[in-house]
Amino acid sequence: MNEQKSIYDCYEEIKQREIRELKERLSAFGGVAHFGPDYTGEGATGVDIPYICVHFDEGPLDVRVHAVSICQGGTLEVLGSIETDNYPRTIKLDDIAYGNIEFITDSIPTNEEN
Repeated sequence: MNEQKSIYDCYEEIKQREIRELKERLSAFGGVAHFGPDYTGEGATGVDIPYICVHFDEGPLDVRVHAVSICQGGTLEVLGSIETDNYPRTIKLDDIAYGNIEFITDSIPTNEEN
């Protein structure tokens, strides 16, 4: 019998693929990427700041991504701030809307672009 996946299972597969692709791009870039004029330094990607939708308790909000890094143990850490404030906070990957992790990946230059 051909068992059909739920739409949730399909979304989760997409999110896991996005996470894998982000880790690969970030690893090739040195493990950390900083975005925007306020976050310059080693590994800075310039002024292109990715915006993502993040689900908070008060609902979905636009978030500016300031930095992303691979931590010890291989987990990803995303640092961002809600569009209406400038207070950076750690963003949980599970709270990022489906399809939005790719926006971060696309903001990190590939080796050919460096």
